[in-house]
Amino acid sequence: VTLRDQYFLFDTVRETIRARGWQIAQLYHPVLAVQRDDSGRLLAIADGTQCQSGFVLESFMHFEIQALDEGARSDLQ
Repeated sequence: VTLRDQYFLFDTVRETIRARGWQIAQLYHPVLAVQRDDSGRLLAIADGTQCQSGFVLESFMHFEIQALDEGARSDLQ
């Protein structure tokens, strides 16, 4: 999941996963400064602690969950 950084975004996604009863094995959540063109194409990435002019902070989230059975996979669609 990649979105403009917002308050409680990470907590909301994490709790949605937990509410379904899925266990999170690994998660990564860097906030990076990015620069994009008008179509949204990524032009540059910088450390989120040093956001420069022309850059915005975006929240990158990667969640690894346990293997899902067929019923749970169908529920995702």
